[in-house]
Amino acid sequence: MNKVHAQWSTLNLPQPDRTTSVGVNALEAPENLIVLPSGDVTISECAGKLFQRIAASKTMFLRCNTIVELCQHDHGKLRLSPIKPSAFRSRIERFGKVVAWRSGKNGTPELKSSISSESTANALMGSTEAQRLLPRISMLVDCAVAVERAGRIEVLGEGYHADESGILVAAGTALPLIDPMTAAGWLLNLLGEFHFQSASDRSRAFACLISPGLKMGGLIQGRIPIFITEADQSQAGKSYLQQITAALYNEHPTVITQKKGGVGSLDESFAQALFSGRPFIQIDNCRGKLNSPHIESFMTARGAFSARVPNQAEVEVSPEKFVVMLSSNGAETTRDLANRSCIIRILKREGFSYHRHLEGDLLEHLKHHQSWYLNCVFSVIAEWFKWGKQRTETVGHDFREWSQVLDWIVQKIGLAPLLDGHRELQAQVSNIATSFLRRLAIEVRNLKRLGEVLSATDIRNICNTADIDIPGNHSQDNDDTNRRIGVLLGQAFSAGADECNVDSYMVYRTQQPVPREGGGSYMSKHYRIEYTG
Repeated sequence: MNKVHAQWSTLNLPQPDRTTSVGVNALEAPENLIVLPSGDVTISECAGKLFQRIAASKTMFLRCNTIVELCQHDHGKLRLSPIKPSAFRSRIERFGKVVAWRSGKNGTPELKSSISSESTANALMGSTEAQRLLPRISMLVDCAVAVERAGRIEVLGEGYHADESGILVAAGTALPLIDPMTAAGWLLNLLGEFHFQSASDRSRAFACLISPGLKMGGLIQGRIPIFITEADQSQAGKSYLQQITAALYNEHPTVITQKKGGVGSLDESFAQALFSGRPFIQIDNCRGKLNSPHIESFMTARGAFSARVPNQAEVEVSPEKFVVMLSSNGAETTRDLANRSCIIRILKREGFSYHRHLEGDLLEHLKHHQSWYLNCVFSVIAEWFKWGKQRTETVGHDFREWSQVLDWIVQKIGLAPLLDGHRELQAQVSNIATSFLRRLAIEVRNLKRLGEVLSATDIRNICNTADIDIPGNHSQDNDDTNRRIGVLLGQAFSAGADECNVDSYMVYRTQQPVPREGGGSYMSKHYRIEYTG
């Protein structure tokens, strides 16, 4: 038994009929035959009998009206893959001996072994019977899922759950719920070694842990945001935090990186991640401008969302079943994407060593006890449900339902309000001037040059050394670059102000005389950056 079929067997799903020949007595066992459209056999008749067998096997499904099958994925997990008509020709052979009516001796019709043509396979796949008989699947997960049933929270374990919009739980154990405050304490332990910039950043990190559990089972109807984890320096743990979030749900995030256009672009990689059907997508170490109307559209799409990659038929997916995360040391987004984001800021701890567990690091510890920690998520959710699915009145986010529900949950367990200062963060990441100034301030701190008075030339040299992109600068001329720096920094200051606050930094602007060659001087703007902590 191959690995894929071994995993099917653990779900207690019927195995496909592996018959590839019917022997001498083929015509005496019609249940073993797949009679292709031929003679008096219509497409509808063939499709009806074929898809009844396929449906019973639970190996092919309908996903947004596209026929998909279970395949092996990275890390030994299953994924959903669209089936092309050319491939469906051979898939048919798993379910019986393929025959067709052909002219025999003396012109008498006879059933003879046959191979489906691609046009026949395409006709069968497009039939009403395929749409009617194949089980529909909305989500493939490797963890238990909490849903609402009969006015209470119920946790679904392994198997295909047709009553819940076709959730296929490939692996997952449903455990008894525990005291909600105890559960919250265990989850907060997962965050204990990260240095969050503010108390509300910690609340948003907790919300990131809880949100997939609410959305997977349809306990909130609205969209959840893209979770942006922003660090002040490399190796602060931004990507690690997102890996922990995915591991909590027994997942490895599908990692994509930012590329600029052409083959393998960000949009193309994102579409490929949607194809896989795995719920967590991580845009890792994003740098500079992130301008993707494709992803922005995905974050607000209602109903089906079309995804297309080279050499594949277009597939429609349900955007509500995915969790999108982005890690960065200073991403710059559009205002629309920022409004659809939840921003979590973490700071690097110099010389800090993460705790070693018996199983290894925190991530390995979580993987070994994943069912327990996920049960803690469900226990917190069940408490929210018991209180009547409460919401606060906060209006600080475009995704109103998500923000109000999570704000109630985090405050119920004693954390800070979810969105304190968050609108300012959204404005910051969507403003090229403040995004640039933040990256500059972090590098000035790294260079131990806080408090120094810096000219545009000093800033240009810092940017060149640290490989900081100067937005809008397309010139190799130093004077042009200095002028562009002056324009950018000028945009970061409010009208008439000579100080600017960016995250944990205060930037002060002064004018100083600079000597001219040949005598005299001119006034030039200079900048001083201080860390406020």
